[in-house]
Amino acid sequence: MVLRINNFVTIKKVEIPFGDSFINGRWFIPQGNSFPAVIKYHGLPGNPLEEEDQGLGKFLLEKGIAYLAFNFTGVRESPGIYNYYNTLGNAEIVIDWVLNQPGVNPFALGVYGESFGGAIATVIAARDKRVRALALRVPVFNTEFISQLAGFKKIAEIMEDTGSIRYPKGELKKMYQEQTKEHNPWNYVDKISPRPLLIVGSSRDTIIPPDGVFALYERAKQPKEFYEVKGGDHNLSNTTHREEAFTVISEFFSRVLEKEL
Repeated sequence: MVLRINNFVTIKKVEIPFGDSFINGRWFIPQGNSFPAVIKYHGLPGNPLEEEDQGLGKFLLEKGIAYLAFNFTGVRESPGIYNYYNTLGNAEIVIDWVLNQPGVNPFALGVYGESFGGAIATVIAARDKRVRALALRVPVFNTEFISQLAGFKKIAEIMEDTGSIRYPKGELKKMYQEQTKEHNPWNYVDKISPRPLLIVGSSRDTIIPPDGVFALYERAKQPKEFYEVKGGDHNLSNTTHREEAFTVISEFFSRVLEKEL
């Protein structure tokens, strides 16, 4: 379904097949016959997709970069039940989908991950060499850390109560620990090299410790960049901080993916 079209961009609502179901997404297409593309892996539960029109999607389109934002299985409009294995499967499927879209340069694909999506993005980018650049914002740096939070269960319950995410029944913490054990970004970030990596932190993040985010950066190999939004919180609730972060991220992708064209 085409949501908007003008002389410069097209924005489409898309349903990407996944098993017997689909993943709900929003596909931003710039002008041209050969352009880079970036895929976003959201945090939990992430923002409604329509907010992307004025978010990172807007900044990337201004630089001629296509952009896919989508909901993981079990989140918002994507049917099913959320679990870590499904997110990994989703992450692989959307790469296939984007690289098969008209106009996308298969040698200029970037991946962007926020918060928990940053963990997924790191693991997938380390494994899939089709990903030519990776940007992370306030990423979950170590999945073992999350399960040790005192409020782990309460946070999950709050998210589920909003109706934006559907968890499986059973002991969530145990399931999470089992599924993330072999897919921990802490053990994968050094495998991104020699592809470029950008990590963006927020100095007043009260959800993901800034020191842990920087430790993930230090663990990575070159080429790598680190940028901290001074005074920024986890969700960039301040418009100025949000625009600052999106400017840095979009300029990073424009610079490093341009080399692949």
